[in-house]
Amino acid sequence: MSEVARLREQIARECEAMQRGMTGFALVGKHEIIQRRYEAIGQHQDRLETLVGKTEAANMVAQTYIQVMQELSPAKRPFQQLLNEQPGLTTIHLAHMAGISRGVVSAMVLRTPVERRQAQKVIDAFNQLTGKGYRLEDIDVVLRDG
Repeated sequence: MSEVARLREQIARECEAMQRGMTGFALVGKHEIIQRRYEAIGQHQDRLETLVGKTEAANMVAQTYIQVMQELSPAKRPFQQLLNEQPGLTTIHLAHMAGISRGVVSAMVLRTPVERRQAQKVIDAFNQLTGKGYRLEDIDVVLRDG
């Protein structure tokens, strides 16, 4: 295996570990895991630069990162798309069933950050009203701490 191929493989492994660090259980802060992985990727990129040049190394790292993240991240359904597939279901009705403000449901549609517990209430109400079985992890919702 060439040095370039070996480095690309190591970069892919770092990207995979970074993705798992973002979504899995961790004993240290997720930001620490991500930072360490980025630093390792940077070291591999530095070595690649000596072999293929700065621009080509940057392109290789970016392509590898994108490829790995796409492979590891299942496509999530946009919340707005789910609502659009349910004729007659309004944000007002959904908010009422969830026991939260309509603004939270609207924020989910607009991809504005909402608290996890509020988003979960909306998804639970959506499932109850539609007979679906979505999990929060299956839906493209921007979450914030709280």
